[in-house]
Amino acid sequence: MPVKTPEQQGTQGLHRIREHHKAQRTAAINTVRGLLREFASPFPAGPIRFASQLALEGACDIPMALRHALAACWIQITDQAEAMDAIEIQLADFARRDTRCQRLMAASGVGHRPRR
Repeated sequence: MPVKTPEQQGTQGLHRIREHHKAQRTAAINTVRGLLREFASPFPAGPIRFASQLALEGACDIPMALRHALAACWIQITDQAEAMDAIEIQLADFARRDTRCQRLMAASGVGHRPRR
């Protein structure tokens, strides 16, 4: 197995950090979803549908103290998503500069944006 260059190791590290942010975001979404279900407020699966539903959830019977904590969780969720987006930009920049990535991206079915 060939030794990785520092740039390749750095790119691999970016992928790991992105997955870390993704796991934390998913955990926070699931925590909020579970708490809201206790108040008979079901939320759809998936971060995008979750976000749109959470914005509409103003009239439910959630105590104010919990609402503030949920708002803090929402900030964490959006921060994780922003961190993932920033890493994706760095990875796309690397892919544009790397000839091997360019060849792979030219293949049919390769190069689609990952699902979140």
